[in-house]
Amino acid sequence: MKLTTLLMIPALLLAGCGSAPVLDPEPAISPSRNVEQANARVVAAAAAEVRIENDYLAQEVVCYKRFFVNDCLDDAKEVRRLALALTTVQDNEAQHFLRQNALDVRDAEIAKNEAEFAAKEADLALMPPREARVVTAVPPPKPSSLAARRAKQAAREQAAAARAQADAPKRAAGAAELEQRKADSAARQKAVAQRKAEREANNARKAAEKVAADAAVAADAAKRAAAKQ
Repeated sequence: MKLTTLLMIPALLLAGCGSAPVLDPEPAISPSRNVEQANARVVAAAAAEVRIENDYLAQEVVCYKRFFVNDCLDDAKEVRRLALALTTVQDNEAQHFLRQNALDVRDAEIAKNEAEFAAKEADLALMPPREARVVTAVPPPKPSSLAARRAKQAAREQAAAARAQADAPKRAAGAAELEQRKADSAARQKAVAQRKAEREANNARKAAEKVAADAAVAADAAKRAAAKQ
């Protein structure tokens, strides 16, 4: 049912008091297709609610001039209740669409950031370790004795061992940092999955509550219609 139809319902009272019109207890409302349409529906529902209340106040004045005042007021109240219920359904659908859209946008942004971070980590993991730059001094004059050559070789070995020992903490820290990044990424992905599961459970709960509420409205409307026959 379109909201323009809802705006016309209270005006039926102005035609005179009689039996309240029987409305569809389960209106078929098409889902919102985009944010603009949902926002427009929220605004239209608010305007419809104001008009329904104003029409009801005007109908009260009419009813007090009739012979069967109470019957007229009861009909007016029933029409107002049903019209507000239909307007609420329209507004709830639009509000739900806007909330869901906001969550989807946020989750998409989180997923995009996670994918970019994972890609950077994969690139870093595939890069070969940077070789240490060895700066060699200008070679001294070639020694003329075996003892001098042996001393030079020993000095080179000691320098290489010293460099390896000095670089060991950096390599260990780099490996630990990479493992920590992987753990943090897994934790974030788990959190996103948990939020999504909670949101789906909440949506299912709200859908069940809406079905129950709509069924209650339909049963009540049917009961009142049967009582008036």
